[in-house]
Amino acid sequence: MNVEEIAKAKEFISANKYELAYDLLMKSPMRSAEWFYLAGVAAMKLGKYGYGEHCLKKANTMQPGNSEYFNALNMLSAYTGNYRRRASKYNSKKLSDTDVRVNFNATPPCD
Repeated sequence: MNVEEIAKAKEFISANKYELAYDLLMKSPMRSAEWFYLAGVAAMKLGKYGYGEHCLKKANTMQPGNSEYFNALNMLSAYTGNYRRRASKYNSKKLSDTDVRVNFNATPPCD
């Protein structure tokens, strides 16, 4: 990916045009650490969290000392961790803990 394409992808991301950035990045066969970082950010913003996480991890592996890449991965990990905790808590509620009362012997009302 050339310098102009990287700049254009950054411009799209800054303007919240994540799909345009993502599409531009996906067309490029060149995959640098910066490419993985930008693709990860665009993917996250489009709700593609699994692919976004993959890309950010790859960017961090390729440039382990880059704080921007590291911070982006940490933010994603915090977001997905919070989501998983909330989902787990929600899904673990027992029916007996709710106010739902069902009487299976009741006669259904007639119209």
